[in-house]
Amino acid sequence: TEDPPPPRHYALAFDFYTHFTSPIRRYADVLVHRQLQAILALNDEEEIVKLDDNEFEALNAQCTLCNSKNLSQRRASEKAEFAFFCILLRSRTTPFYTVATVYEITPKGVKVLLPNLNQANVIQMWTRTGGVDTPLFTDNLTDANKSERMLLPDEFEIVDSQMFRVTWRNPDGTQQALQQARAAAMAGSSDSADAIRQAIEEVDTVQELKLMSVVQVVVVPTDTIPIDLAVMMVSPYHPSYAPTVTPAGPELLPAPEPAAATQG
Repeated sequence: TEDPPPPRHYALAFDFYTHFTSPIRRYADVLVHRQLQAILALNDEEEIVKLDDNEFEALNAQCTLCNSKNLSQRRASEKAEFAFFCILLRSRTTPFYTVATVYEITPKGVKVLLPNLNQANVIQMWTRTGGVDTPLFTDNLTDANKSERMLLPDEFEIVDSQMFRVTWRNPDGTQQALQQARAAAMAGSSDSADAIRQAIEEVDTVQELKLMSVVQVVVVPTDTIPIDLAVMMVSPYHPSYAPTVTPAGPELLPAPEPAAATQG
């Protein structure tokens, strides 16, 4: 069995620490009073309380149970608050946009803090080609909001533990490039492929984000059991996008140009 954590207080730098309130409030405080009284009685000639080993073990078991119940009720309260917030999101007729701060970048994802919600979560790394792998709840969105396209990035790349890179494609620019491709193909232009590739590249935007970057996100409830939510970055081409300005980013960069082909 693992040893229990030491009864120290980190902030106060006390090696031994306990606390209690009036014993009429909580049974856990009654147990703390009894333990302190027993400890003080060890060096007291009058011995107010004297407990044998079995009694000490029983008291310790009661305290452990109280601590376990206290932790369980705290977790239940947090889960209930989260569930009620997801229900609130489901009832909204408009998407919920907010900001998030990047606090950890791992190979499996980007962890963010949502200060307006007092929550921590991860950004979904869904891409335009991979699609969304979790059903989202959008039943209550108005027709105008449902018609808004969910713009996913073309690429989501974890560079290292300090930075990740997101590549976005302007859907309107891509459509224009496709129209140019059809026109060039019908005209039989020999340089149509190069012209189309250049047109598409010119509408790409790259975001390089680092630790402590502030990004705009949309929080969407999922259509799952148990109820949950998904956090996604907002495309710079989305009509609801509002650039955030922070010392750490995000930095908007032009898409890198492809390497020139060499003739051998």
